[in-house]
Amino acid sequence: MNKGRKRTSRRSTESSAIFLDLNNLMEFRHLSFAQFVRFAIVFAIGKGEDPFDKPIDNPSAILDNVKGFVDSLISDVEERYKKVSNSRSRKALETEKEELKKILAKMNSDQEEALNTEFFMDYEFKEYVRIWGGRGKAVRDILKTRNYMLGLYELGMYLTRIARGGRNDKGAFLLVEPSYYLHYYKVLDVDGFRKFYLGIRDFMKYHEEIQRQGGNHKLGETAFLTLLSGLAIDKLFELLFKLLRDKRGYDQIYDEIMNLINNGALVLYRVSESGATPYDLTNLAKVVLKMRAADALADIAKSLQTYHSGGRHDIENYVANLANIVGGNIFAYAISKDLHHIYYTVRSIAAGSFDEDMNKALGAEGWAKLKSKLLSMRVIAWQKELQ
Repeated sequence: MNKGRKRTSRRSTESSAIFLDLNNLMEFRHLSFAQFVRFAIVFAIGKGEDPFDKPIDNPSAILDNVKGFVDSLISDVEERYKKVSNSRSRKALETEKEELKKILAKMNSDQEEALNTEFFMDYEFKEYVRIWGGRGKAVRDILKTRNYMLGLYELGMYLTRIARGGRNDKGAFLLVEPSYYLHYYKVLDVDGFRKFYLGIRDFMKYHEEIQRQGGNHKLGETAFLTLLSGLAIDKLFELLFKLLRDKRGYDQIYDEIMNLINNGALVLYRVSESGATPYDLTNLAKVVLKMRAADALADIAKSLQTYHSGGRHDIENYVANLANIVGGNIFAYAISKDLHHIYYTVRSIAAGSFDEDMNKALGAEGWAKLKSKLLSMRVIAWQKELQ
């Protein structure tokens, strides 16, 4: 042994560890661990108890509320279990229920736990070890927390997961800035935020699945982003209108919603082992809003999900073809402001190019309604540019 090297005792290592809890979580907001914990709390309770806004010194009340929320999730899984007969679906629901019960068990304990590399994404933990611990120091010797924090972390991952990973891969997750939607859109309560977020998350989950499966029913990336923007705008519009309709007239509500969305932002983050990828949909969403295309795009997105989950991939292909033409051209128009992209889309729809396939997919009445919505964006687009 090198006599000049100073030996570090286990006690010394433990005393120098950094302890993460709800009273200092805001200091570690750059860690994905903290972001998942925070998301779980805000999603379950709302904006009043955001640990990134203020320290939470007494977590008991918050944990009780979150545990009640997890209980409701377990009840929901049990109800869904009663309604399915497929053995594969039942097995998946049993696994989901077990995951939630383990989360609940962790939230009932305040035992100290070491935070090792398991609780970090590959892209982040090496840098933080280097910054906080110095060369050669293990993550578990640097960061510690309590068991209930691990439960909150796992709940955050459960709520935001859009793709499951394989061995040594956590998969992919969708994070947003929850306080933005709860503060900026002041009328959007926690229940509204949940509906807004879950609508976007489920479509992201669908897209991740078809990307991994491959095949002929792939949705192009530009079409996907356009549909995602339309879905987000449509959901915000629906929720805000529902909350405001008893207080103001329709025209006032419409103007207020237009103003909020036009002056707001729409940024999503896809988080995986390799990094956090931002999806800044703000400008695209504004174009979709001005074209009055959100409703139609949301209908297309929902149809894709419905036929995919039902195993009707032949019908899904018809809808995906329409989505790639409509979504791809709106995206191109948003970038270039060249109206030929809109003209091409409208001409294809008006000429009946999609009639045969979409009548099979949506039925004559369903396609007629969607077709009418799509054709109406022509007038808005041309008028806006020519004024």
